[in-house]
Amino acid sequence: MTRLFFALLLWSLTNTNSLIAQDRCGTTDGKHYHEHIHQFENWLSGVRKRSSQRVENTLPYVIPVVVHIIHNGEAIGSGTNLSDEKIIEQIDILNADFRRTNADAVNTRADFLPLAVDTEISFVLALQDPEGLPTDGITRTQGPRLNYQRDDDALLKSVISWPADEYLNIYVADLATFLGWAQFPLANLDGLDGEFDPNESTDGIVVDYTLWGLNDNAEASFDSFGRTATHEMGHFLGLRHIWGDGGCSVDDFCDDTPLAGTSTRGCPDDKATCGSQDMVENYMDFTDDVCMNMFTSCQKSRMLLVLENSPRRKTLVNSRATQAPQQFANDLGIRSADFFGGSDCNTEILPRVTLRNYGTEVINGFEIELVEDGTVIETISRDITLAPLAITNVNFSLVTPGTSTGRNYAIRIKELTGVTDDNGANDEESMDVFIPAPVSLPYEESFDVFPNSTWSTSANAVWESATAAFNSSTDVGVRLPYFSTDEEQNGQQDFLISPVFDLSNPDFASLSFRYAYAKNSGEFTDGLIVAISTDCGQTFPRQQYIFESYGTNLSTSPTLSQEFGPISAAEWKEVNLNLGRFVGNEIRIAFIGSNGSGNNIYLDEVKIGSTSSVSLDAALGELEDFSIASCFSVDQPSIQVINNGITFINDLEIAVGLNDQVIGIIPVNQANISTGSSRFLTLPINLPLDGFGRFTLEIRSVNGQEDDVADNNFLETYLIVDRSEDTIPLREDFDNNENFTQISSFLNDDWANTEATGSRVIFSRNFSQTILGKENWLVSPTLNVEELAEGSMTFDVSYAQRGDIVDGLRVMLSKDCGFTWDEVLYNKRGSLLATVAQSNEEWFPRADSDWRTETIDLTPYISDPFTSTIRIALVTTNGNGNNIFLDNIEVFPSASPNTVDNDQEMTVFPNPSTGRFSVAMDLPTKEEITLHVVDLSGRVIKRYQLSDVLNQRFEIDIPNLEGVYLVNARGEKTNLTRRILIGR
Repeated sequence: MTRLFFALLLWSLTNTNSLIAQDRCGTTDGKHYHEHIHQFENWLSGVRKRSSQRVENTLPYVIPVVVHIIHNGEAIGSGTNLSDEKIIEQIDILNADFRRTNADAVNTRADFLPLAVDTEISFVLALQDPEGLPTDGITRTQGPRLNYQRDDDALLKSVISWPADEYLNIYVADLATFLGWAQFPLANLDGLDGEFDPNESTDGIVVDYTLWGLNDNAEASFDSFGRTATHEMGHFLGLRHIWGDGGCSVDDFCDDTPLAGTSTRGCPDDKATCGSQDMVENYMDFTDDVCMNMFTSCQKSRMLLVLENSPRRKTLVNSRATQAPQQFANDLGIRSADFFGGSDCNTEILPRVTLRNYGTEVINGFEIELVEDGTVIETISRDITLAPLAITNVNFSLVTPGTSTGRNYAIRIKELTGVTDDNGANDEESMDVFIPAPVSLPYEESFDVFPNSTWSTSANAVWESATAAFNSSTDVGVRLPYFSTDEEQNGQQDFLISPVFDLSNPDFASLSFRYAYAKNSGEFTDGLIVAISTDCGQTFPRQQYIFESYGTNLSTSPTLSQEFGPISAAEWKEVNLNLGRFVGNEIRIAFIGSNGSGNNIYLDEVKIGSTSSVSLDAALGELEDFSIASCFSVDQPSIQVINNGITFINDLEIAVGLNDQVIGIIPVNQANISTGSSRFLTLPINLPLDGFGRFTLEIRSVNGQEDDVADNNFLETYLIVDRSEDTIPLREDFDNNENFTQISSFLNDDWANTEATGSRVIFSRNFSQTILGKENWLVSPTLNVEELAEGSMTFDVSYAQRGDIVDGLRVMLSKDCGFTWDEVLYNKRGSLLATVAQSNEEWFPRADSDWRTETIDLTPYISDPFTSTIRIALVTTNGNGNNIFLDNIEVFPSASPNTVDNDQEMTVFPNPSTGRFSVAMDLPTKEEITLHVVDLSGRVIKRYQLSDVLNQRFEIDIPNLEGVYLVNARGEKTNLTRRILIGR
């Protein structure tokens, strides 16, 4: 069903009075945890809605567990090599805690007792291993290190891993920093990238061996009752810490766990941090083990939803591993088959097979055959004695599949000597084999024609040809159309596989490509992986992934709720990768899409280079820590430098320019950029700028010499440092009010003011501007929101799409004066942005119906206690389609804009009134206003002094009045009076 990639959820305990050397939990330690967790909650909320009529499965849900003991060489039962009894003891604790049969359940306080539940989730040590053989669910492996930091997670789990869709992998080892950590469920969580490693090979939980089961912990301030594993299991099934990892203003999204301001240390019974008793007995707090004793009803609901909907969780429940395997007396099976025999991608292959006696009786011989396209081409007989579980290898003769068309090969166990094979389910393996002819280097693929005879795709892969604007709106590439794929395809991997590249001779090889992606604003995320095969495309092992990114981290364009297609080069990212470790091999490259039914991923311009004739070639790439509109001078920006040559780059000189003057030449020593790699370099400069500026960077020398390729040494951009400040309410009508600053990225006049439908408006000249991707910004002053609890904004837009060409408009918000623009409040393009039917003529609105008013709620940002100011930017993106018109940008100090539908500057309603009524103001400009309510004799009944009045609504409450009264608003430019009838 729905696919989410979850962040690693880590927790930490900081107690100056404790002797604990380890932090308790590492789940919130991931650096992107806080920015991604709310997106997980959005997914879970959506799942909850879809599951409101959930059909009950058979409960309890049984989850098979394999416990991997990663020891340091001790005998079983000593040190890190825990005994079987100790392992079983912890599984019993997990079952007692999750089924609420724990003896200390009686300690749940009376206030929380009605909330404590049996989760109906239980755990069993796996009864059969991945090969279907009986197991006790315990593995023992000596690890590569004596102890493990959090950063060693992938190393620890590379030692051994059983398929995570069938087994819950638990690793017990000597941990150096945390007492444990877990990988959150695989689900459609935004922002997960390769560093979170949300893959099968890293799924599971990790627990320190000293906290496994019951232990008198001499090194800690608390005894272990096995609750570290219970806590981490909660994370594995989607639970958050009960204090929400943020205090009283942050929830754990369970209504029956009271808000808590902090984690709990020790074992208090009177902790109340948010106006109510903290649920310190909950397993998802940091309380000492002796005090933990409950999950709540909501927590149960969340875990069951995850088990019913999340890939690699729902397949765990009652999987085959929970059942004892069926064994046969005579059962020879194929353990593994290798059709290439480890050979290079040449015209001959060497099929080979590993056989195993899975039966309980001795096998005295067998006959196996190799089948090509349905015809047996070789039969091998062996007189051999294979005891139960014994293994033997068989190699077939060389065969020549040919390079023009693919062929199907199957290895089949034909018969056993003297007996019948009781289990035919494991007697055959097959594979389609296609050996493409090697391609010479250097190589470029622009996918102008696709499908083609050079590149292949996996079965049912959805790669397709598509328009992919870069320099022209008609450019073509390939894409993964994930926006339109069905949710049933979530989790599918789509392979696009290159021809064969012979790297046996060059000293150097590199791969570059460009891709474009905008994350869907809903609950979905997608991924892109680049993997290398050294066995002619038969396998693309995890350890040979050279690029991997998901969701927000994959995005090259802001989040978009509609189908994504790149407008210009600005929405593409170029990736440069070093293939040096694969030199000496024949390789194939796979671009692997990870389908989340989110949004389209585009790929183009794949280039593979070998030894280059260019010795020195340093290129400038992206700028980081740089804003086009801020109230700060630019300070220490980072620039990406790419090494496209064959010489290692040690030193650089980069000239920094401002407004056509060089303000400094920065020497960069020990840049350390290897061939085919790139690095972001921080430049120790501050731009002395106030207002508009043209910022340039230029590489002047590489390793003390002139660069061999000068075309990629220069970068320029425009920016503004604007320190203007204002308050909400605010209006920009391009007539009486001029509060928003206009910024054009090339300083040519691409914003234009004009008269349209009776008022002054502004428009972005996309019809005549030919630079694809050019952005025009309208930026507000810095707005103080410290005294506000809510807010909203509206603006009017008019746009007609021209043919299939797409232009865009987005609204962005900054909480740091414009230094970063991370919040995308609105993002529409093409047909979704259009307010009228298409027009192939240059667009100008001619009627009120040509406009649409858009409304945005600003309350989530204004109400943030850590936010004191905001800035708002409206940004148009040129696709060379049609003009985008804007008018009446208004920011309100309330969540509901002043929506009185008339043209009056002051409206009093309801009228008649009972004494409680509203006064809606809609003034041309902001004023200080004195508001009087007077009777017909002129006597002042009520007086209000109002500041910064523009577009607000004010509530008046004057009880015990009856008759006709006057409401007068007076300011420097305003004198308005309205009658109101008040009756009881």
